[in-house]
Amino acid sequence: MSGRPTAADSVNLDFLRAVAVLCVFGSHVYAVLTRRPTELTHHIGQLGVIMFFVHTSLVLMGSLQRSRRWGWALVAEFFVHRAFRIYPLAVVCVLIAALLPDAQWTARQLAANLTLTQNLLYEESMVGGLWTLPIEVQMYVALPFLFIAFRTRAWYWLLGVWLLALVVGTVQSYVSGRLVVLSYAPCFLPGLIAWKLGRRATLPGWLWPLGMLLAALPWLASAGNQMEPRWLTCLLLGLAIPWFREMPWRWLNAASHTLAQYSYGIYLTHYAALMVAFRQMGDVPFAGQVLAFAAMATLWPYLAFHLVERPMMALGRRVGGRVADAVAARSARRAAGVPA
Repeated sequence: MSGRPTAADSVNLDFLRAVAVLCVFGSHVYAVLTRRPTELTHHIGQLGVIMFFVHTSLVLMGSLQRSRRWGWALVAEFFVHRAFRIYPLAVVCVLIAALLPDAQWTARQLAANLTLTQNLLYEESMVGGLWTLPIEVQMYVALPFLFIAFRTRAWYWLLGVWLLALVVGTVQSYVSGRLVVLSYAPCFLPGLIAWKLGRRATLPGWLWPLGMLLAALPWLASAGNQMEPRWLTCLLLGLAIPWFREMPWRWLNAASHTLAQYSYGIYLTHYAALMVAFRQMGDVPFAGQVLAFAAMATLWPYLAFHLVERPMMALGRRVGGRVADAVAARSARRAAGVPA
């Protein structure tokens, strides 16, 4: 193996993330403009979500792999980094939704959305697309421990965990809706499998879009809203990622990188832009609505990244480093028998 594919060095993963956000974006645009969402457009939007899950878990494993921390210091740094990455922009979007003139959210709903615990409290999401973030946050709890447990094990051990997760995910719906994260665990675990497989890179990069499409077919071709086709698509995607060399098209790689960089802001703001342009601006000619939507869908993610995401990520790295240093120092004192 020649290293782990990460978003920092893989244009293929940038392309995967770009396609994921465009799937969600496109499905919502179609639904709002036509007012007649179809099963196919729903499946395309959901495909974007599960692609995000595979991508996220793979990239985070690569981040943990590059860390020089060990033990609880590694776990602490990871949690701080993820908190500063996910919460700030989500909190900003939720507060804006809460402050809108016609907002009628309860204190419980606001608390659930600010803490990203809507599924645990059975509360509605206040921002379009926000329902996926509690699942991600709850999966983050397990990721560093899975990294530590399987860092030195072969990839097929994680395949065994994925098979076990299928059983748990199937049982979950009969136990509690609050545990929906367990139903999506088989969507995250293929990212870990891809991480353990590492770079195999025997297939030409120009085939990567086709590889993604073939992996997506079990879910796109399925009917209804079952989890099993999602699980299979994610497994195929995780198994496919390591085998492709990087895509050769510079223009596409540059566009994918830009979309990937702004994808979180696009994901959280595009539905609001749709509502403002095509619902609140009902008296404006359609061409004006389109222009307004294009402007908001471009400007809002740009501002979100540069005013919120990037500064908070930088702060998270500083705070995470200090917290990890403190945890490491405490562990060293305990190992030396020095009172805390």
